[in-house]
Amino acid sequence: MKMKGSYCLFLALSVWFSQALALDFSYKSDIPTDNKPSEDYLQKRNKLSHENWKSEKLAEANALAEKGENERQEYLDKFEREKNLSFSYDWNEGQFKTSPGSHNHALQHFGEQSKRHCYRATRQRLEREQGNGYSYTDISDACSHF
Repeated sequence: MKMKGSYCLFLALSVWFSQALALDFSYKSDIPTDNKPSEDYLQKRNKLSHENWKSEKLAEANALAEKGENERQEYLDKFEREKNLSFSYDWNEGQFKTSPGSHNHALQHFGEQSKRHCYRATRQRLEREQGNGYSYTDISDACSHF
């Protein structure tokens, strides 16, 4: 005679026994049961010098880090402002106008590209003529008009 649900019972019991066998009853914690610090910990704590507990030094380091982060954020915000294109509608002319910054951005890109070209050409010419005897001031003097 077949019992209904015997497969489910067998599955449940096998899972329960496997979990019971997986328990590790031999585990011993490093934390004492009386919740008192160990002698090792107390010795290490007593060996620490008072320099590690100076809050002024820590506050100064935090202030410097915060200042650096603020400067970095200001730089990124400035870069994003220059990069964004903004459009406005001129009601008198009846058309959209780009902001003057967007035109400057395109011209600035063209100027940087031609300046790079001048630097590269001047550097190559000076390397041919003087070898490694040239300086970067020679290049910047030659390309100062860009």
